[in-house]
Amino acid sequence: VANYIALMLEGPTAELRRVLALTRQRTQHKVAIEASGHCKESTVVCFLEQAQDLPDADSLGSGDGTLDPYVTFQIVRGDPLKDQELGLQQKVLAQRSMVVRQHVWEISKSKTEFVERHPKWHETVAVPIPARLKGLPPEELYLH
Repeated sequence: VANYIALMLEGPTAELRRVLALTRQRTQHKVAIEASGHCKESTVVCFLEQAQDLPDADSLGSGDGTLDPYVTFQIVRGDPLKDQELGLQQKVLAQRSMVVRQHVWEISKSKTEFVERHPKWHETVAVPIPARLKGLPPEELYLH
């Protein structure tokens, strides 16, 4: 029954599209690790799919009204959403802006989708685990 419903909803080529999408993800996974220059054991690989209903740039106070979304990833110790320190948002934004200006290997960035409120990346991103965090148990590490 589930296969029949999936066929009705997704069309006759749904299974082929799923296989092709998984193949693309695995290929991107391999390429992302190789391109990162880090070994497989010290890299977290994320598949970034899409975002929906991002706010208008005008509501964010942007001058020209356009929104060019991208996503940054970083491995941190401890849950960054618990017990946030004062000024954390400014600190994180300053640190992440360094990604654009210089090579900072602790933060990974997706491609920028220009003038898009509903971006679809379908991109694999390799996020290196910082050297200072490599000996810690995985339960203490978070993707932020």
